[in-house]
Amino acid sequence: HNPKNHDNKNMVRDDIQNNNNNNNNHVIWRWGGELGLWMFLGFAWQAIGLQYTTAQKSAFLLYLNVKFVPLLAATLYGHSISAV
Repeated sequence: HNPKNHDNKNMVRDDIQNNNNNNNNHVIWRWGGELGLWMFLGFAWQAIGLQYTTAQKSAFLLYLNVKFVPLLAATLYGHSISAV
């Protein structure tokens, strides 16, 4: 297993498994808090952006983001892109 290709899902799982059961709650809250922060920031920036552009342009940029993120992950981290 190549550590460079160690994705976040495996990192979270390994982090939880390497801690004892008493500490798992802290690890889960830490990872959940970080993911929640990123979700909030993405939503907030999109809402702010809607003040300066149309909904159609915002939807187009969101669509491009959905298409480019897997391509960047494949290019930068060597992840494979699944058909599903």
